[in-house]
Amino acid sequence: MLDKRRIYDRILEMCTPMYVGGTSKREVIASMKMEKAKTLLNTNRGEEECE
Repeated sequence: MLDKRRIYDRILEMCTPMYVGGTSKREVIASMKMEKAKTLLNTNRGEEECE
């Protein structure tokens, strides 16, 4: 944990923190991909019989 703290301290030393408001586009894209995966996985459910 100390390693990460040192890294973050160095980043803060060299950079100015900024607030970026609004929704995360990556979160929206991930949600859309998850819904598509659920749809694809549930499409053939029950149509094929197990042997």
